[in-house]
Amino acid sequence: MTTSFDQVYIEFGNNLRRFRNSKKLSQEDFGSKLDLSRVSITNIEKGRQKPTIHLIFNILLTFNAKMEDIFPFDLLEQIKAEKRIKANKPHVAKFLEELNS
Repeated sequence: MTTSFDQVYIEFGNNLRRFRNSKKLSQEDFGSKLDLSRVSITNIEKGRQKPTIHLIFNILLTFNAKMEDIFPFDLLEQIKAEKRIKANKPHVAKFLEELNS
């Protein structure tokens, strides 16, 4: 079962792949600039390996990138909205029940 945060890592990987491609770098070249193997880059891009905070900052500094270049902020906002909706479901159900009685 995929959780919301699994989806964040998958989307992070997709963004990272797009960013790497925009720099016209192979996985191997990208990884060598970050002291990572091609396999590690593949796993991060596929969402199978979680990037460390150190790696994220290394990417930002090495490639003069912005957080928006690699972070799935819109997905994070969607997850927050879904959590708010889920938290309010019991209140809405109770309100509707009271309206119907």
